[in-house]
Amino acid sequence: MKIQSIVFNNNYFRSLISFIYSKIFKSVNLYFFANLQKKNFEYNFKLHPTSALVKTIQCGYCGTDRKIITYDFSIDNSALLDTQKHKIKSMYLGHEVVGKIIELGHKVKDLKINDIVIVDSVNRKNNLDNKDIFGGFTNFFVKDQKKLIKIEGKLKSEQAILIEPLACGLEAIKKTIIKKNDKILIIGAGIIGTGIAHLLRYYHKEHIDITIATNSFSHKKMLSYKTVDNIIYKKNLFDESKKVLKSGSRSIMNNKILINGYNKVFECSGDLNIFNTILRICKKDAHIVLTGMNMQNIKFDPTPIWHRNLKISGTHGYKKKYPKFKLDTLAYISQLIIKKKIDLSKLKIKKIYLKNWKDLFKENNHEYLKKSLFFK
Repeated sequence: MKIQSIVFNNNYFRSLISFIYSKIFKSVNLYFFANLQKKNFEYNFKLHPTSALVKTIQCGYCGTDRKIITYDFSIDNSALLDTQKHKIKSMYLGHEVVGKIIELGHKVKDLKINDIVIVDSVNRKNNLDNKDIFGGFTNFFVKDQKKLIKIEGKLKSEQAILIEPLACGLEAIKKTIIKKNDKILIIGAGIIGTGIAHLLRYYHKEHIDITIATNSFSHKKMLSYKTVDNIIYKKNLFDESKKVLKSGSRSIMNNKILINGYNKVFECSGDLNIFNTILRICKKDAHIVLTGMNMQNIKFDPTPIWHRNLKISGTHGYKKKYPKFKLDTLAYISQLIIKKKIDLSKLKIKKIYLKNWKDLFKENNHEYLKKSLFFK
């Protein structure tokens, strides 16, 4: 079978060049001995009885992918120590993927040819004899039936690629207990932050107050005051939070802290410099959920954590199924979209065809929430 794939080559020389390039230009190296390359080659798939061969329709470009290909981490952190991926010679990225089933193993029960599916990207145990090495930036891939979720025809593929990041947003919400009259701050209005806002509003209606902070004008335009109560755009987070919460503050020179802060904070930006500010705008017994990936070492003042009894949780991914939900998580999210329980109509996705694949990784995401690689 003819394979077309965007491959990340884990070559030491290319990695060094790309690492230096990314640190200087703050972008993906696509030109000088780049790790990312488009490759065409032949590959023979051998289906396990419970697996399916899927033709890729489109795949979203995720922040996790970007962290990998821009080497956005500190050398002395634990990111490389906690994964074996740096040992893989060729990596096939892309997990926010929508595809069409073209072949089935003889023991597959709940799927059929031409079904449109999304992929459960969280690692699950399966019995595949072959290695399902390919991701969504490849035109074909194989997955076990347990990792494939059928979606209804009413759902556009542009909406379907949002299901996986929305599931990650759901997991962030499940990390904490939202109470009536909670003051909630979401930092970052990308798909995770925006998704958290939509899900919180759906679950808690007008009983909570939601503030979202963003530095992106395009993301700001996609926000609705039906979903959030306040938008902080390109302004000082501490000073604006003081206004939003109508709170006093204590300060000595540039050292300041809010008297009455937020009850819950969802940090979705991965911003290096924001953690200290978050600690200083939280109320006593507040809960901070770190969902924006940050693999840099940072310095912060821990005093508010113990003085105000702050709880900090990290989240990455989602559970296959949550208690009280009749459906698996991805299927549950898809039903929320189909039944218009959450409105994604303002969220713009940029399709990029394979022939223009480099545009997927360039820093030109103007007027779009997300970019996706589209296969004809």
